[in-house]
Amino acid sequence: DTVRNNIGSNGGGIYNAGILNIGNSTFYGNSSGTGGAIYNASTGSLTSINNTISNNLANTDSGGYGGGIWNDAGGTMTLQNTLLVANIGGNCHFYYGTITTDASNMADDDTCGLATQKTTAQINLVTAAYNGGSTYTMALGTLSAAINAGDDNVCNTAPVQAVDQRGAQRPNGSHSDVGAYEYVDTAAPDTKILTHP
Repeated sequence: DTVRNNIGSNGGGIYNAGILNIGNSTFYGNSSGTGGAIYNASTGSLTSINNTISNNLANTDSGGYGGGIWNDAGGTMTLQNTLLVANIGGNCHFYYGTITTDASNMADDDTCGLATQKTTAQINLVTAAYNGGSTYTMALGTLSAAINAGDDNVCNTAPVQAVDQRGAQRPNGSHSDVGAYEYVDTAAPDTKILTHP
């Protein structure tokens, strides 16, 4: 799924106050006072797996934080294989909530806990477009640090089930990629088994 170009006071894309598992989704162009893409409230329990969260905005002019994610006091959140890039107001803001994250996540700032930190250029995320499938995705450019950097065990279970947002097989390489998009090297030799009549 793609969640884009929405506006809210808390959580431009999603406001969660219950139990929510999100996988293989792209969040971009959303804006709010806090939690540009996702606001996880004090009663919320949210799990993000293989999502791409980029170019969302928390209104820093009015003191907003968490351009990508805001996790409120009392809220619990788990991030796995999630890619956070170029969110204004910081990729994450954890307001005394509980966050579980590890190196399978990747971000271009240090606001997301234990996520692997790379520069925006190293992540090389391409502008949202139709890249196959029925929804907008943000492709990984050539040599992106997110390629082959995901946790395969996470990708093989629900809600990802070894495919990306477009339905492309994961992994397409030595390991699964971080984020909603699985990179396919179109210049690689065709390895399909051909049958002859």
